[in-house]
Amino acid sequence: MLSVIIPTFNEIKNGYIQTTFNLLKNLSGAEIICVDSGSTDGTKELIIKSGFKLISVDTTSRAKRLNTGIQHAKGDMLLLHHPRSLLSVDSFAELQNNQEDLYWGAFTHKFDLNHPLLKFTSWWSNKVRGDLRHIFYLDHCLFIRKEIFEQIGLIPEVDIFEDTDLSATVGWLTALFPLYLQADAQQPIGDTLKSVKQQLRNIPHEGIGYNALRYCSDKVIADGLTHADVRFNYLGQTELALNSSLFGPAEESTGPAIGLGNQRDVLFDINAMIVDGQLRVQWQYSNALHRQETVASLANTYIHCLSELIDYCLSEQADGGHIASDFSLMDLADTEMDDLLESL
Repeated sequence: MLSVIIPTFNEIKNGYIQTTFNLLKNLSGAEIICVDSGSTDGTKELIIKSGFKLISVDTTSRAKRLNTGIQHAKGDMLLLHHPRSLLSVDSFAELQNNQEDLYWGAFTHKFDLNHPLLKFTSWWSNKVRGDLRHIFYLDHCLFIRKEIFEQIGLIPEVDIFEDTDLSATVGWLTALFPLYLQADAQQPIGDTLKSVKQQLRNIPHEGIGYNALRYCSDKVIADGLTHADVRFNYLGQTELALNSSLFGPAEESTGPAIGLGNQRDVLFDINAMIVDGQLRVQWQYSNALHRQETVASLANTYIHCLSELIDYCLSEQADGGHIASDFSLMDLADTEMDDLLESL
């Protein structure tokens, strides 16, 4: 059975939800679940009038609304339907007729307005971000087998304003926050990997709220907690986006990223990315503070430690590195997870 999950919040004014509901009323062999966050414009009344299942939750997170719907869904195939996207009748029929052969995917994106910039946005969303990087946003109306969520866990509940206006934003959007990792040198390497993995996962909302707390809160954060000597930034597989048919890396030098008259705020800037299928790590430092051979020695030590981690992960000693939080649907402690893995 197909379960259609729609996260809603004051959708009447957008004009799409009524059309979607009219299509879904004629969809047989499927359950429709609407998870609402306290709409006050008649959205909830429209859901009830349409005869769909209504679940009310007290949250501003769309991810939490989706997760609530996923947990209540009875179907084997789930369709995460954006409340402001429209799917054709044929789209629903094709998904229902082929769901036994599908695991996950998304529909192609197209705006209902004919504008060059919107056409480019859809092309980028479908071809570059989707086909090349396999990243799809909710407006593509994602479909996925429920068993996959049971294996990898639910959607990360990062609470971001859904209608944030980024039209005047220029630059790279990322979260910058301090991080202190604890590790025991006497601990087995596998236990260290699991410990670091859990420490990273414990960061609230992946660190996105740190600067809001620092600059927008009345509570003063001590300067000693915000200063660090090393800034690390992993940029991911940038080649997938840069090597598209429209864009490519420039051969010219971009010049220094920091003005020569500016004062460094950290001793080392470490940027890592995947280029041509290989990990590339760039160390930026001031030659007024450190000699080249000193930084080269530090970088070589980093490579040596990284190689040891890779060798361990490829060895028979490695157990997959699973921890209890990898399986959020199972209420297990780490010790219970270790016992379970050992018994398999």
